[in-house]
Amino acid sequence: GLRPVDGEDFLAVIDSNLGFNKTNLFVTQRIDYRVAREGAGLVATVTLTYDHTAPAAPDLVCERIPEYGATYEDMGRRCYWDYLRVYAPGGSELIEARGLNDAATEPGERGTTTFTGDFTLRPGEQQVVTLRYRLPASVARAPYRLLARKQAGTAANPLTVTGGACREETALARDVRFECDEF
Repeated sequence: GLRPVDGEDFLAVIDSNLGFNKTNLFVTQRIDYRVAREGAGLVATVTLTYDHTAPAAPDLVCERIPEYGATYEDMGRRCYWDYLRVYAPGGSELIEARGLNDAATEPGERGTTTFTGDFTLRPGEQQVVTLRYRLPASVARAPYRLLARKQAGTAANPLTVTGGACREETALARDVRFECDEF
């Protein structure tokens, strides 16, 4: 479950492969999360970098059709069709979205706000998604606290969190708590 904590920042990055394939074998992800004070409030910027590490296939046509390959690995060497959901504290307001088709804001589970959209990633290519949003006033009090939730069943993706004078680099192998008094 999501389980955000009232008065704290919250981040959950949830990817869904909608491509009838196994491209997750070859797709890596890095998460960079930055929070900065703007006026009396806080603005968060999450940058997600996806790399499709399968060899480039210039002649590959990205068609989202159910089709099996000769091997499991063959099913991974196709286009990655990602439907992305980024969960933030309830009341967060999207300022800017780059790298997504049809970016939207929706109410999320357990009182969260969800930023959604999709993209297609070809083998051998990279996709960068950046979301910038204003956090609710309840998160702006000191000390700043963040709970970053790991998506079940995924690799331990690299996570960098920067907030105020604090910075932490870790692998999102499990849920991560971040706290900073120097904001």
